[in-house]
Parts: sequence; structure tokens; C-alpha cells
Amino acid sequence: MRLPTAAESVALAKGGQARQKTHSRIKSSGPGQDTSPLTAREHEVSSLIADSLTNRQIAEALVISRRTAETHVQQILAKLGFETRTRVAQWFVHTGRPAV
Repeated sequence: MRLPTAAESVALAKGGQARQKTHSRIKSSGPGQDTSPLTAREHEVSSLIADSLTNRQIAEALVISRRTAETHVQQILAKLGFETRTRVAQWFVHTGRPAV
């Protein structure tokens, strides 16, 4: 039996179900074609944004500094061309969730 990751623990503490980490960019149906401009870590952060975590909670879940979490969020917003975290969450719900 494995122990839950920090992100899974945060999700469970919030009463939700933990999401599995994504370790690579999301692939389209064609071989070798990326459909996401985000890195694996940025995708992981976007999943936590979609779970309504604050920068501080993201930092705690990923065991990084709050400033690093803020930088990841700013990079995600810039790469996707969005101005709000809500828009990132919407994008993730529509395109970022791994197939179940």
C-alpha cells in the first residue's frame, strides 16, 4: 500500500477525490502531437487551480515555495493567454483532465 502524495492529501482533506499526477504533456490522438503548451509541472499546477487551491495551498501540496507557485501560475496564464485563474480552471476542465 502506498502513501498518498501531498496533492492527494490536500484533495482528500478538502473532501474531494485526489487526481493522479500527469507526468507529460497531454497528447492528442495523433502520435507525438502535443495539444497543450504547458509543461508537466504547469499542467499539475493547472489541475490544482481547477480544484480551487490558492497559491499557498499549491505550494504546500507540491512542496515548493509560494513564490514558485505564483511563478507557475503566471506562466500558465501567459502561455494560455488568460487573465484569470477561473479561465485556467475552465480550460483544464475542458481540455486538461486525463481520460478516465
